[in-house]
Formats: sequence, C-alpha cells, structure tokens
Amino acid sequence: MKSEHDMLDVSEIAAELKISPRTIYKLFNEGILKGRNMGGQRGWITSRACVLAYVASGNAETEDECHDDVNASNEAPTSADSK
Repeated sequence: MKSEHDMLDVSEIAAELKISPRTIYKLFNEGILKGRNMGGQRGWITSRACVLAYVASGNAETEDECHDDVNASNEAPTSADSK
C-alpha cells in the first residue's frame, strides 16, 4: 500500500504527475517542490506528502508534514523499513 510518507525520486514523481523529469528538477531547484538532494544515483527525493501538497496547492511549502518526512529520510532505516 502506498503511504504519504513514501519517499519518491525524480523519475517516480515525473511518472505520477505525468510531467518530464526536467520539470521536476526545475521545481526542486526553484524551491517550489521541497526535497533533499541525496547525491549520487538517487539524486533528489521527497515524500509523497510533498507531492500531494504541490498538486493540491501548487506550492509544497504549505504542507508542514512534508518537511518532517524529507528530513527523516536521512535517518537510518529501521527493521520495519527493510520489509
């Protein structure tokens, strides 16, 4: 089951929103879509809550919960996360 706390990368966001990855990068770089640049192969990630907030309001900054999810993505995964 998909949760609003799921972390999505650029290709997953682009597929769900049916827009190009280039547009997603632009949204991140302009600060319109909040996320974290993980570097390397994963690149930019954000929570589903941030994406849903962006879709609902056009600006992910209005969704406080998304900031918590993105910041928590740097924490070590728990055993429940690895299932």
